[in-house]
Amino acid sequence: MLKLVLAAWPEVENARQLIGADHCKVLELAADAACWAAEAEQGLAFVDRALAELDADRDGEQLAALLLQRAVMRQHSLVAGEIADLERALDNAAGPTRLRADALGQFSRALVLRGEFDRAKRLGEELRDLAERLDDEEYRIEGMIIGAMLNMPPNASYIDAHRIVVGRAEQASTGRVEVLAGAALLQALLDAGEYSQIIDIGPAIFARTVELGQARYIGALVGAPLCRAYLGLGRVSEATETCERMAALDPLPLGLVHVFECQAEIAIVLGDVDRMAAAVSSLRDLPPGPQVANRMAANLRRYEIESRALAGDRDASASSAKSALTFLKAQGGVSWPLMVSAMRVAVDTREGRCSRTRRARRPRSATQQGGGRRKSGNLG
Repeated sequence: MLKLVLAAWPEVENARQLIGADHCKVLELAADAACWAAEAEQGLAFVDRALAELDADRDGEQLAALLLQRAVMRQHSLVAGEIADLERALDNAAGPTRLRADALGQFSRALVLRGEFDRAKRLGEELRDLAERLDDEEYRIEGMIIGAMLNMPPNASYIDAHRIVVGRAEQASTGRVEVLAGAALLQALLDAGEYSQIIDIGPAIFARTVELGQARYIGALVGAPLCRAYLGLGRVSEATETCERMAALDPLPLGLVHVFECQAEIAIVLGDVDRMAAAVSSLRDLPPGPQVANRMAANLRRYEIESRALAGDRDASASSAKSALTFLKAQGGVSWPLMVSAMRVAVDTREGRCSRTRRARRPRSATQQGGGRRKSGNLG
């Protein structure tokens, strides 16, 4: 409908008076609709058109709203510029408004995704304070989600904090934060290795995500812990089925990261070299977005190690493992899956070499030494 309005706009005299909005506002509404429909390419085009028409000095709040729309679509499309948009949006939504609360929540989650936890914590605290000033339960819950995500290493109270947030979100019947809370709880359970609990509640959260129309944005994020939980318990067929359901949602590139990673994890468990190669190729074909750059770099190194190990090339796998450990040291951070793969291959390689050395040093039997005995006789 909004496309039709925009197409007819030049032909209609006094269009602004007739519909009660200017052309820029209609573009903003069209961008918002595209954003909710996860039609990022169309939405980004609408935002750019609106920004070109907008008098930024006159209407800072509309500028902030447009920048928030562009930021979320850039994030899920793995396009650069998301953080700059969020910073500018926050600057232009300076008052204690719901628009600023939107910006704080979105910015905090973007920083968590990138591993910038200290900055995310500061924005999350401001969001909780602002939610109280606005007396808004949805923003309170969003602040609680961010607080729980940044709370502490996985333990009982960490999990309990996420469960409390999920309960509050369900009571509030606010679809957006209900999905965010559910996704955060599943990730917390995965971090804690609580696979059975994920399998108990994951399918319902996944179904709720689809029901609320958030599947293309967050469906793969919700499905990935469930897939990994099935793998952790050896239920490979159910993991494969979950991964296929994630892919069927037609996720945007950020969601496809989770799909292809799960495909690679399944390949490792099955020992399927061809499946692994296909998953890695798909990951490499995604846009090189800064949102998951460190994660992708670590995982691609891990899959290289595992691929070479699956192919039986122990020396090449060991070389990749050594390179991975150098990479981790240079990054100054830890990717536990990469560390585990690298250390396992290093141990396997060392044991293999030790075994070969032991075989080489083992005393030969009399039969094996026959040639040497004949040589001795000839000398006598």
